[in-house]
Amino acid sequence: MALVIISGLPCSGKTTRTAELIAGLSLKESSYRVHHITNETAHVPPSSFSSQLAEKPARASYLSHVTRCIAHDAIVLADGGAGTNIKGFRYQLWCAAREVGVRCASILVVCGKEECRRRNEEAGKYDERTGVQSAEGTCSFEEMTMRFEEPNPMTRWDSPLFVVDSNPSSAAAGQGTSSGLLPVEDIWTTITSGKISRAPGVVVPLRHKRQFVKMHAMGVSASNELGIAAGKEGQLKDQQVASQKRGAGAAGAAATTREEDIVRRFAAYLNESL
Repeated sequence: MALVIISGLPCSGKTTRTAELIAGLSLKESSYRVHHITNETAHVPPSSFSSQLAEKPARASYLSHVTRCIAHDAIVLADGGAGTNIKGFRYQLWCAAREVGVRCASILVVCGKEECRRRNEEAGKYDERTGVQSAEGTCSFEEMTMRFEEPNPMTRWDSPLFVVDSNPSSAAAGQGTSSGLLPVEDIWTTITSGKISRAPGVVVPLRHKRQFVKMHAMGVSASNELGIAAGKEGQLKDQQVASQKRGAGAAGAAATTREEDIVRRFAAYLNESL
């Protein structure tokens, strides 16, 4: 069906807006299953993003969880926190959706850095001084915001991109962005009837084709070598036969010449005798 990638600054309200999207999709009369995948559901502890050594297997685990949920009858909402804030990881998720042949869309939850910091202080999620979260133990708020890579609608894996405000009430009051209200209808249209970016169907066959061509070329070259050798052997035999024929013909001509010479000499002898 579709994969929806949600990204934004820490404490920007990604999970809240995703919950609103799930509520809006539940009103649609459809049999599609909805999977909301967070770090918690993928069993990825926030402390995994405190070091690159721990972050690599954490992303692999999250990607594996998303890949297992992607299907033609499912809507997957990838709310992966720090993971989906990296463009390289968003590209991996997009490739996973393309391999299955489902649609993909991105949602950027916009919120100011100071507002995110204020929410973080209230929630106590990321410790800005020590980088250790009291409940979860993850990297610092500043580090998380510095590593954030905003989606670019000009890239294939970030488009179509829906930009929404983190606070729907402020957007409705005209204090947020023009696209602050969650466009559930537009998102629904995109994930149900939008363009599907499929992986090229010639990638795997081409690999096998190259191997076949290589093996075929090796077989042809071997058969050509055998054919050339057989041809040369045949030519040698033909030359030997021709040489034998020429030798036999020369020998016969020489014998004939000798006989004629004897006859001439005998005739001359008879003439002298008479």
